[in-house]
Amino acid sequence: MSSQSTSGTARERADADSVTERVDGSATPSTDQSPEEIQAQIEVQREQLAGTLDALSAKLDVKSQAQTKVAQTKATAQAKISDAKSVVASRTTTPTGRPRPELLAFAASAVVVAVAIVWWRNR
Repeated sequence: MSSQSTSGTARERADADSVTERVDGSATPSTDQSPEEIQAQIEVQREQLAGTLDALSAKLDVKSQAQTKVAQTKATAQAKISDAKSVVASRTTTPTGRPRPELLAFAASAVVVAVAIVWWRNR
């Protein structure tokens, strides 16, 4: 039984020595590659690693994420304020742009009531 495990590990070592595994999972015999091909493969792997590191550093940059979120929230708030202003303007003015008479009457009534309350308390 020990002779099988020894021969199994020797076979595995022989297989590992004769095969180089690429990042994309494909395996090619290492003896068939020229030095230029190996160098090109190393460069490709470096570029992939650099991309992975950039993605990880972007995920870990909390300050940048917070700034992005603040900018998005600010833009959303500004859009909502703009929409609210246009709704208020359309409901408080006539199509010609003048204040609606019923709102003027309501505002005048509110002022009269406020003046009456102040006058009554000071009596």
